Amino acid sequence: MTNMKVAISGGTGLLGQAITKILLEQGHEVVILSRSKKSSSDQRLRYAVWNPEAGELDTESMSAVDGIINLAGAPVAQRWTASNKKAILNSRIDSTKCLVDFVLNQPNQVKSFVSASAIGIYPSSKELMTVSSKAGKGFLSDVVVQWEKAAEPVFDKVKGGIIRIGIVLSAEGGALEKMLPIFKMGLGSALGSGKQWQSWIHIDDIARLFVFALQNNTLPIMNGVAPHPVNQKAFSKELAKALKKPFWAPAVPAFVLKMVLGDMAEVVLNSQKVSAKSAENSGFEFKYKEVDRALSSLFQK
Repeated sequence: MTNMKVAISGGTGLLGQAITKILLEQGHEVVILSRSKKSSSDQRLRYAVWNPEAGELDTESMSAVDGIINLAGAPVAQRWTASNKKAILNSRIDSTKCLVDFVLNQPNQVKSFVSASAIGIYPSSKELMTVSSKAGKGFLSDVVVQWEKAAEPVFDKVKGGIIRIGIVLSAEGGALEKMLPIFKMGLGSALGSGKQWQSWIHIDDIARLFVFALQNNTLPIMNGVAPHPVNQKAFSKELAKALKKPFWAPAVPAFVLKMVLGDMAEVVLNSQKVSAKSAENSGFEFKYKEVDRALSSLFQK
């Protein structure tokens, strides 16, 4: 495989770090886009300053970049105040447009562009959602629709695609970070009815999927989820089991979650049963297909 020079927005985040590790292990160069000047002791890892709100990007540091992975965006896991909702949307649109404009309007040799998206685009449903399913309604769906629309023009020029990410399982952060303290105390239980579907993916698999999409001619849109979604009660049971802690049968009622989390409660209360066939049909092979094995790998090392 020919060595590449890959730029990553959101490269200091959980997924960005995992992707960077894979790329460096494969012998590629990585440029992480940052709002401030940073240095690295690894000659293959560099930082480029950017200000996506102003459309500013250090084009010199981006010279000879072969591929771009776009992950940047304010965390969804925060209370959805008016200002936070604006930041969640604008951070994604501004970052994506800045990178798309660079590829389309600057002399460069970018050949591949992979942009993050989210399964939040789909409606809450117990039906299996595929990449061809229609978008849902509500804040999350609206954000994702606009996010993907901002990325679409780049694919007239380069290969790559969009990956709709599910619940990323990692011991280092992400969705589990907020659940772990309660479960580690032995107070874990289902959230809401416990019947809502959750489409998850192991951090190793989602990082590998982004690298795979960057290096291969994949489908324009793929779902970044494992092949076997589970309902929330089953997921919580497996998490308690992996931590060797008891599981409490009484679920946390939906109204309590809404009191604590506000509108953001829909993230855990919505039912998202999403197909992994788009990734599998592209030739990607999952290491973690079952949630029990995925969770065990994180907490029983």
